[in-house]
Amino acid sequence: NRLTAQYFHYLLTDHKTGKIAREYTEKRMLTKVAISTYQLGFAPDGFENLKSFLVKRGYKLENLVDWGLLVSKNGRIYDKFRNRLMFPIMDHQGDVVGFSGRSISNEDRGPKYLNSPETLVYNKSKTLYGLAQAKEFIRKQDFAVLVEGNIDIISSFQSGVKNIVAPLGTALTLDQLTLLKRYLSLIHISEPTRQAEI
Repeated sequence: NRLTAQYFHYLLTDHKTGKIAREYTEKRMLTKVAISTYQLGFAPDGFENLKSFLVKRGYKLENLVDWGLLVSKNGRIYDKFRNRLMFPIMDHQGDVVGFSGRSISNEDRGPKYLNSPETLVYNKSKTLYGLAQAKEFIRKQDFAVLVEGNIDIISSFQSGVKNIVAPLGTALTLDQLTLLKRYLSLIHISEPTRQAEI
């Protein structure tokens, strides 16, 4: 996962293949600092880019399928993420455990976001996107902001709000709150739509 994140990041920041994704990040006003901080990357169009890269480095296809980087379907094994802006998902220690890929083409008929399946190291109900980057700010301020998605995190980070995390395509879970509690003295949940009931 770490090597894959490095590969995607290189393609976004330094390779001609990433031009379309760089244009997308400029349109979305994502800064180089944010791209570096969150290690954003680009999965190019095509079915065998990541597959070839990792196989040449000695990884076995069946393991890459198990880790959610490749897909096995109808007797064919190919890249799961194609033509997407890639958001590495890190655990609270900063280890890459999975990926979320956002479509950058209006012609893409797939989902807006495509996420890694759960694996031995990735459980979405126990992971908070952005916690690795935010935990020291959360600890220092004793306060965390939860938002819905990846771009929300990065936009807020660029605006100076750095104690910010997001659940990963799931309702907020007790496991996620327990993880967050490591960095906070108290957790208080306020739901604006239900304030009258509180």
